[in-house]
Amino acid sequence: MNITTLRNVTDVDGFVANYAMTIAGLYSVLGVLANLLTIIAFTRQKNLRTNATTLFIINVCISNLIFSSINLPMKVIFYHFKYWIFGDVLCKIYVLLYTIDIFSSWFGIMTVTINRYILICKPEIYGKIYTSRNVKIMIAFIWIIPFFIFAMAFTELYGKVGQSSKSLICTMLRKDGHDIRLISTLASFIIPFTVTSITFLLIYKKVRFNDSTKESNGQENEVNDLSMFKIMLVIFICLLICYLPKPLLAVFDDNRDYPKVNVIGESIYWTHVFTNPIIFFFTGKLYREAYRQMMFSSGKKKTTNNQATM
Repeated sequence: MNITTLRNVTDVDGFVANYAMTIAGLYSVLGVLANLLTIIAFTRQKNLRTNATTLFIINVCISNLIFSSINLPMKVIFYHFKYWIFGDVLCKIYVLLYTIDIFSSWFGIMTVTINRYILICKPEIYGKIYTSRNVKIMIAFIWIIPFFIFAMAFTELYGKVGQSSKSLICTMLRKDGHDIRLISTLASFIIPFTVTSITFLLIYKKVRFNDSTKESNGQENEVNDLSMFKIMLVIFICLLICYLPKPLLAVFDDNRDYPKVNVIGESIYWTHVFTNPIIFFFTGKLYREAYRQMMFSSGKKKTTNNQATM
């Protein structure tokens, strides 16, 4: 059965639909520009593109770029017509890309935080763990997990993929009492959130309370580590604000009884596509220099290789 026959129009009224359409269109443009510029700026700098942290960040930017250039334009059209016009195949592709986006974003911040923890707290093993081969495996792992979760719903082994009967939004759905969204939320949000939170506490303990040396060089490193901690904390909080409304709505508003609330939650979620590049620009010296060189110089200058500073 073609999914567009489920319902002619969504319950969202004209004003809310226009709001969602405008926001999705605006965020799509901002997301494409911000992430594309970030990818270009970081990959132009040899010392950055060979840094494990930067590779994890570029991976997140690629995922956000895909979401901005495909999912958000589809949202614009969806809210314009107030029903899904793209058919079954693109409905499933939409859900797959959405799943990849949320996984890559949360696993991205988790891998960066773990990377910083090992660099700050266990520097003696950093080089053994973050080899070029291992970093590629970690990035591949980030992409494989959402494919696996999606495959469970796509094959209807656990849940299914389709449109919500009330909102017409393409999503993962419950089938025969099995709700794949609970597994997806656990894997994509709760686990990385918990791991990241614990890692932050360990880093904070190391940076804040380690007074084993009072030498000037050690004090300078401690200041750099504390600055790094604050940068990561800002990114973490922004991600939490962007993502938290979405999984809560997925769990507690199964039938989408409040379409206006759902649209607000979605619009908050969409902001993640351009917030990371803004944070990198205003808080990371090396990354800000990479942006500056891309926009205002011939690119002959090189950033210094400093893994301890973002």
